[in-house]
Amino acid sequence: MKYAKEDLLKSILFTSGKEIKICSLTLKTSFFRDKRFLPFLTRFINKYLYKIPTLGIGGFYDRYSNSFSLYSSHQDKKAYEGFKNGSLFINLGSGSFSHPKWKNFDFPGVSSFYKCLQGKKNIDFFPIDLNQKDLKLPFKNKTVSLIYCSHTLEHLSQDAIKRVLKECKRVLIKGGILRVVLPNTKNDFERAKLIFDQNISSHGNLKEDILLSSAKLMYSSINYLDKENILKKIIDSDCSAEIFSKSIKNESKIQKINEFESNHPERHITYIDHNILKEFSREIGFSLYLPLLKNHSVARPFLNDKVFDTTENHYAIFGEFFS
Repeated sequence: MKYAKEDLLKSILFTSGKEIKICSLTLKTSFFRDKRFLPFLTRFINKYLYKIPTLGIGGFYDRYSNSFSLYSSHQDKKAYEGFKNGSLFINLGSGSFSHPKWKNFDFPGVSSFYKCLQGKKNIDFFPIDLNQKDLKLPFKNKTVSLIYCSHTLEHLSQDAIKRVLKECKRVLIKGGILRVVLPNTKNDFERAKLIFDQNISSHGNLKEDILLSSAKLMYSSINYLDKENILKKIIDSDCSAEIFSKSIKNESKIQKINEFESNHPERHITYIDHNILKEFSREIGFSLYLPLLKNHSVARPFLNDKVFDTTENHYAIFGEFFS
């Protein structure tokens, strides 16, 4: 699969969900918060109603916005017309993701609610530990067309991230795409600096609180460390996410916040931004890394905003690796 320069430029600047027309209906209400019947309903719809010709529907449950969406599967299928029959599409770190054309892989849930979101092992998702040193995706070389990895890499060690990217490069076809979505913690630190630089003493400890909150978005367990030490490191870094993350790595006594724990897979343990992803791309041998926006892609399936880029997209960065 080959993309022209014009296609790539369009994906960076212009291409979004507006490029495809998919009729949809979204219901958003606090009633949907943590409702366990919705993941089951979504999977039922996608298993039985998606395949109905012309009038078929797909479903998607977004627990982050307390919303449930129905969309035209007839129109969604058109986004896959450029792919050969039998093309493989895989989601790494799938969570509640559900789509008939995609194979889901995820670390087995610890909480009962997350288990409910994932569904049945080896049916709705296939268990995988992306932190394992001998990671091997269960696909032959150059057989997968698209890979989606949303809010997953930040839960892995940096060495594990490189192994995941190498495996994705191995299994992707020529011209295949790996799309990643990650928390925009760099932006969190930049916002914190804007507040820190202002004279707002009348607002109590707001400055300290916003700095510590930004650090916790980067490293989930950082609140267990010495508060004054963390504040000093942030201030000494001039609220630079990159410099702060390096200062954390250099202290062995607090390195545990960078380690994966199987009983707490939800923890953020690694800082990543576009520059780091670009370097990984060069090191591993991808042909290109593109920093993008929500639902901007040359791969038309990713333009369906009822299915992709739904997880806290207002706090995220989006990028694609081209094989």
